[in-house]
Amino acid sequence: ESMVEACNIASALYREALQDHGNQSDCGVAVAPPLPLISEDERRGILQPLCLEQWHNDVCGHHALFSAACIVRGQAGRLLDERSFWASTLRSVTVLAQHGEGSGRWPKSRVTCGAVDDTHLRHLVESDDSLRDHVSVFFCREVLEAELSNPGSRVSLALDDVRTGRSSAHGFLLGATSHWYTVVAVGAAQSGKGRPQLWLCDSYNKPLSGLRSEADVEALVERLLDCSRNWVYDSLRRHPEWAHRPEQHLAGAFEEGVQEWWKGTLKAPLFWRHRPLSVRRELKRRELMDVLWYLRTLGALLGLPSGDGDQTGSGD
Repeated sequence: ESMVEACNIASALYREALQDHGNQSDCGVAVAPPLPLISEDERRGILQPLCLEQWHNDVCGHHALFSAACIVRGQAGRLLDERSFWASTLRSVTVLAQHGEGSGRWPKSRVTCGAVDDTHLRHLVESDDSLRDHVSVFFCREVLEAELSNPGSRVSLALDDVRTGRSSAHGFLLGATSHWYTVVAVGAAQSGKGRPQLWLCDSYNKPLSGLRSEADVEALVERLLDCSRNWVYDSLRRHPEWAHRPEQHLAGAFEEGVQEWWKGTLKAPLFWRHRPLSVRRELKRRELMDVLWYLRTLGALLGLPSGDGDQTGSGD
């Protein structure tokens, strides 16, 4: 009964959001409005609009789906609409829970916390007429790379259609280590710039459009880690056993992490809530290297400049 009630509430919110913003079944990106931007690399045609910031740890996949849906449906102005996001996300969670239980593919407990994997995201995309042929899901770059190696694949053809103007946009939900990103290839007519663009959305709004090299990645990793220090300290101080400890203890935890045990066995540092700095550095480096690869690869296939001295990418 609680699931039925949640479904009814989500559906009501969803319908209200649609009434507020118009029918979202009309696909196609409108000419880019003056969106607030996190960052932009105008030469390479990479635009990073400000999107709704994630505050719940588990819902980055839903954020990525919402951002992609807003852009490919021509409703980029909704990117910061929290009411619409939660209406859409509640509805998606309900859809996933009901489908998982009904089909036996997964228990509802796997999705009611808000976490989604590529199988869940793919089901949501395939279940939506306005997204089915306009959004692709890849949980890692190796899978996308294999798909793009075939010029006749669905994704290769979709990108070529955007590049040549036969399609207005194609969105990608892209996994990068432990985070989901949105990248939308936007056609020349729709970008307002006379050439295709890549629109990048990150639910933490990290400035990423300027990533051009491994050196850029390394520099951004260090900046992000340094900015995370206060968050780690505040998080630790919320626990009674850390509330009155001196700062050197907090600094030690920031560097070395906080050990966690399970049935007398020390967990691997990767699974600690507060991981060692070295582990967090490597995870963030891998994540941003994935983002760099996605931007380079998709930009090249759209014929955009690479940023490495070439006039255009190698997508022709």
